[in-house]
Amino acid sequence: MSSLRWRGASAESLSITMSRESRLTNKRALRHMRRVSNSVLKTAIAWSPVDYKGKTRASEPLHELERSHRLVEQYGAGRRLEATVEVGGWVGDVNVDLYAMWIHEGSGPYGSTVSGPATIAKGPNAGPFWLERAMEEHEDDFEPLLDELLEGLMG
Repeated sequence: MSSLRWRGASAESLSITMSRESRLTNKRALRHMRRVSNSVLKTAIAWSPVDYKGKTRASEPLHELERSHRLVEQYGAGRRLEATVEVGGWVGDVNVDLYAMWIHEGSGPYGSTVSGPATIAKGPNAGPFWLERAMEEHEDDFEPLLDELLEGLMG
């Protein structure tokens, strides 16, 4: 039967180190999650279409859709803090819920329309499915943190 041997540290001091590293890891992970979440939010706003809700088509856009983006933090399964980018709700006196869904999915009365000049001016990424594309743009941003956390835990 083989036995487990500790090199350079007793089992007690190893557990204290792991506990301390866990607290630091949680703080680092939370800070990093918030940074990445804010990056996703900024990208989503930058890539969202510009809506025209003015009195006429010639009116300046009021940007309700862009202003309806927000970052919401809540506790999910296992009491883990989760960050969600939400779009919709009331902006001023306009409810953009249905419009946001239609324009994101490319469906409804806005699904077949050509992007307006303000959306085109934002660049080629502005348009339908901007939320999913913003998430995909930042999906690898957690890799450096995971490497750092593993390195800190492994010593």
